[in-house]
Amino acid sequence: MEPPFTAARTPGWRWPQFVPRTALEILLGHLAVGLVQGAWVNVQFYIEKVAVPWERPFFWEITGLLGAFCAFPIVLTAVINAPRPADGWGRFLGIHLAAYLAYAALVPAFFLAFRHLLHPLFGWGAYDYGPLALKLPMEWLKLLIAYAAVAAGSMAWLNARESLLRSAREAELRERLQEARLQALSAQLDPHFLFNALNTVSSVMYEDLARTDTLLASLAQLLRDSLEAGGATWPLQRELKHLDAFLAFAEARFGERLRIHREIEAGLAPLPVPRFCLQRLVENAVKHNQEDPGRVLEVRIRLHAEPEHLVAEVRDDGGGFPDPAAALEGAGLGLRNLSEMLTLQYQGRGSLEAENLPEGGARVRLRIPLEQAHA
Repeated sequence: MEPPFTAARTPGWRWPQFVPRTALEILLGHLAVGLVQGAWVNVQFYIEKVAVPWERPFFWEITGLLGAFCAFPIVLTAVINAPRPADGWGRFLGIHLAAYLAYAALVPAFFLAFRHLLHPLFGWGAYDYGPLALKLPMEWLKLLIAYAAVAAGSMAWLNARESLLRSAREAELRERLQEARLQALSAQLDPHFLFNALNTVSSVMYEDLARTDTLLASLAQLLRDSLEAGGATWPLQRELKHLDAFLAFAEARFGERLRIHREIEAGLAPLPVPRFCLQRLVENAVKHNQEDPGRVLEVRIRLHAEPEHLVAEVRDDGGGFPDPAAALEGAGLGLRNLSEMLTLQYQGRGSLEAENLPEGGARVRLRIPLEQAHA
């Protein structure tokens, strides 16, 4: 969920989004300020004994604030696109100067239109604003103060709301990560997995002590990774090490029935990736293609960088998905939790896609934003 009035955060220019409830709240806020100012003007007129009907100051101030409300999206657009001053004073001042000029031009245009339209309807005759050459500079000075106040308030409001939303996302992400750890640990402590693992160790321990030692070390690595505390991501090199530990048992168990091909672009090792992501993709390919004991399953793991994403692909030549879309929503270890973690971690900029290939088999593609990967 993004803050009201703000579009998804992308590298390009962002535009406000219309949210009816929030727009109504802002409108009511402008009207409340207009009522307060109208009351204040009436008090001043009373003290100074100015003979003006009491409803006129309310009309003037409320129409002025309605004009400011109509031009409010200009201020908000500047706020959500201008960098923090520390990140670039030139762009910050340039955006806000252009926004103020537009704001100062539109607010008087709006409130003068309202007054000229409504004044006769209330039976007050034609509206006379006075000499524009004298009145407008006064309005522009007032609008400069109003613009600064509204921009500062909007910035504080959006920052506070975004901070709350970020905290909520981080809390949910921690929950998903804990679920991922428990699922991974559960899979590795599953009696069926342990039986296969120990049976694999037993089958080679009298013939190949070096391989036995490797398999025991791999089992320890899997359990240690599942219990280790830390964030939702770790370096790709750690994920590849974890995947090697998983594949050590898979290859020992299936022997010639499983062939793993790796194609990993150089220079990607330090980039952070979601924990257990490659293991889940490969495990999914192996797990759902065990029905035919006489079949050789080929699994290809490819990692490369695109202009905006780190891409991990796992494809196999098995039977494919019964329903690729449902594969990302199913229960269990599978792909559902990984898809949900991607949504939380990258806020819509990461993706997980599953598809069946025309030549047979399936492919799952994971995309991680590079600006996040380099963070």
